[in-house]
Amino acid sequence: MAQFPLNLRDHLDALLPILDAHATVSPSDFALRIKSTDLPVSVADAAHLLDCYQRASQKFPGIHRQGLLYTRKALEQSTGEALIRYKTELFEGAIAVDLTGGLGMDTLSLSQNFKNVIYVEKDPIVMEIAKHNHTILGCRNITHVCEDAEVWLNSCTGTKFDLIYADPSRRNDTGRQFLLKDCEPDIRELLPLLDKLTKRLLVKVSPLYDIKQLTRELPNIQNIEVISVQNEVKEILISCLFHGTPDEEGMGIKAVRLDKQGNHLSVHGGGIDDREYPLPTASEIGNYLYEPDAAIIKAGMTAAVASIFYLEKINPNTIYLTSEELCPVFPGKTYEIMDVLPYKSKMIAAYLWENNLEAVHIHKRDFPLKPEELFKKFHLRMGDQAHLFFTKSPDGTHIMISAQLLDF
Repeated sequence: MAQFPLNLRDHLDALLPILDAHATVSPSDFALRIKSTDLPVSVADAAHLLDCYQRASQKFPGIHRQGLLYTRKALEQSTGEALIRYKTELFEGAIAVDLTGGLGMDTLSLSQNFKNVIYVEKDPIVMEIAKHNHTILGCRNITHVCEDAEVWLNSCTGTKFDLIYADPSRRNDTGRQFLLKDCEPDIRELLPLLDKLTKRLLVKVSPLYDIKQLTRELPNIQNIEVISVQNEVKEILISCLFHGTPDEEGMGIKAVRLDKQGNHLSVHGGGIDDREYPLPTASEIGNYLYEPDAAIIKAGMTAAVASIFYLEKINPNTIYLTSEELCPVFPGKTYEIMDVLPYKSKMIAAYLWENNLEAVHIHKRDFPLKPEELFKKFHLRMGDQAHLFFTKSPDGTHIMISAQLLDF
């Protein structure tokens, strides 16, 4: 298994029809059913590739094809298809570098708008996988380098690149990390080299990263993009401009919403210092409740977006918004409010019984109990009969809002 999956390249013609015939079979069942004499490779290797193919067809539905190679770890760490397609639109130029190549999907994005792309990866097996896949996908403008990022950068004295992209590995011997100082490579330590070699640095960091901390850790930030796919923040991209004319308006931030195919649903931007300016609190809760998309919340743009649509906060400390009249184009989820109750256990229990509510979604903001505690307390289970919001009212008292999700 040490050489997996490189030993499969010479056997793909014989192996792929077998995997195709078992495309809907779980890898564990496949390993039990198949005879080793029917395979050109070991059962374990074939089951591993079957598992990867099933995962890849979900993660890269428009890119995955027969003949590509993967490992589970490389797949887990790779960018999804929506983000791959989005990144093809960001920058263009003569030469770009993917400093943390991995499976090579971000390199694939860069190859669309740069004349030449250099892929750098220190793991020789992963590098060979990416090189094989790029060949299958018809990418002819990518140069593959098997080298440590810092060592390779030190060898590039005098060279200038239009863009260097980095997605530092967030896994090490102690588990999953997210701070730049704990990732490999530590981009902060490479900044003196990067400043000499590129006009622009584009860094991908964990969705867990605090935005203010990022502005302290990386220099020359021109723009920060918080990107969500189907209401889940997938990436934060930081663009640092080392050489060139900076934006006169200063550092900016964007909340970008994408669908599964990478199409724009909405983009909301502004200055980083303008985030979360004051937004009025409603005097009373209206007919509709709005929950902003995760990218908007993470980018700190709830108030800015709410003001565009003339919405008010349900209470000063929450991201839940409200209005009397329906706002059908809100960038997030919209609910029609059925009832608002004070948080009194007997009253809520009676309400749930009277309305036959047993299977619900529970949401909470600025409320002491966790959703799992509320499910248990009121003998509820997960389901779509209603959405129950536990929060505070405009006057600061705890309440429960019963609502229905509107599907536009």
